[in-house]
Amino acid sequence: MHIYPNNRVLTNNQMIGYDNRRKYNQMIGGDIMITFDPLREYMQKQGKSIYSLSKDKIVGGATLDKIRADSQGVTLDTINRICNYLKCKPSSVIAHTPDQPDE
Repeated sequence: MHIYPNNRVLTNNQMIGYDNRRKYNQMIGGDIMITFDPLREYMQKQGKSIYSLSKDKIVGGATLDKIRADSQGVTLDTINRICNYLKCKPSSVIAHTPDQPDE
C-alpha cells in the first residue's frame, strides 16, 4: 500500500496498472477466477477487435483497460451492454474458473 500527499491510498494492484495486473496476480500466486477470454475469442471469430467496444462507444477507455486485464471491476451493466452489442450471451463474454479447495 502506498500513501500519497493528497492522502490517496493505492494498493499494489492499483500501482501496477491494469495491463500488468493479470501477470502480477499470477506472480504472487493469486488466481483470476473470472476472465474475458471468451470475449476475445468471440470477437476474433466475428472479425472485430476488442478496441471496437470503445470505438463504438459501448465501453470507455478505462473499462476497456479493465477488460484487457481481466479486472474484477467490470460491472454487470457493462457485460449487459457488450452482450447487446454483440448479440450474444454472457458465456460468450466471461468465463468462470471455480476456486481451488484449500488442501
